[in-house]
Amino acid sequence: MLVQYYYPSSLPANRLDSYLASGWFRNAQMLYKTKLICLDNDLYSVVNIRLKIEDYTPSKRFRKIIRKNEERFRTIVRPAILDEEKNRLYHAHKNRFEGFIYNSIKQFFYGEEGYMPLFNTYEVCVYDGDKLIAASFFDLGNNSSASLLGLYDQEYSKYSLGIYTMLKEIAYTKLLGNKYYYPGYVLDKETIFDYKLRLGDIQYYNWPTKRWRKWQPREKMPSDADFLKEKLELIQKGLEAVGIANKRYLYPLFSIGYLDYFYTRCPAFIACATDMYKEPYFIIEYWMDERQFVLSKVQVIPFDNNPNIVNISESYLEGSNFFDLLSCQEILLASEDLNVVIEAMKDIYDYK
Repeated sequence: MLVQYYYPSSLPANRLDSYLASGWFRNAQMLYKTKLICLDNDLYSVVNIRLKIEDYTPSKRFRKIIRKNEERFRTIVRPAILDEEKNRLYHAHKNRFEGFIYNSIKQFFYGEEGYMPLFNTYEVCVYDGDKLIAASFFDLGNNSSASLLGLYDQEYSKYSLGIYTMLKEIAYTKLLGNKYYYPGYVLDKETIFDYKLRLGDIQYYNWPTKRWRKWQPREKMPSDADFLKEKLELIQKGLEAVGIANKRYLYPLFSIGYLDYFYTRCPAFIACATDMYKEPYFIIEYWMDERQFVLSKVQVIPFDNNPNIVNISESYLEGSNFFDLLSCQEILLASEDLNVVIEAMKDIYDYK
């Protein structure tokens, strides 16, 4: 499936290891698995990565960062404490986040107030005197750890504190005798996340084989994002050939459709008009799980009417992103043959 969710009622450390090894990562109190993500007004494939740390030694450059910061600051590794000091650092840092943003650091980890922690979460805290200048958080399993969040005071950016706290997470994981460190994911194109690739001999999760492989040039990796973009281009060409105005939208809320099939569940779609706010609304998607083109009649539900969705960064609201919810009123046709779907849309267009 394109997206999978798991809400555990309990999660022993060995089970966390198994989920991490299968390409899952943590979001608040749930585990989450996705092949695609909408970011920077584009669609990307998610590439889960990990570092084997049994024989890990930081590079000369990283050893210099460690030495410089250990001489200058005080660093503590301990079970996570989500206090107001960390929350202030979170709020000062969150303008750098892209996408969906939680209102507080406790919501980031627990989703809602009152939840009991399911994960064995530790923190790396860096102090300049008594001032907290950086904090990072990571979950511990039996033989692995997973990095979750890195925060630092912008006034100390020259000290590479984001990298430093990750290196301290790796060192602590190795000290425990664990085998793997999961720094999250990168994408199928070069982005700001690529700093993680400099940590060492990175492995990536190969979705088709469900195995971890040594990192290789991206052009040798399959890209679900490129595959879907090709299908969307075919849809647009087909509509243009029969004179139907259309527009491609990214739909970052698509994963909601995997929690409730009442909603549209493709990360990008083609609107069979240039204005999605003139009824009726018809869209064509390509469902990757079913390998079908799907023509649907949908209803737009204003995003502001859904209080369960966290805040969204301003940059995420720009460009071709569609940020109202789309509920599916009716699936009119699903077919592997795009021409059949285009003809069905043409009949609707001519009827209107």
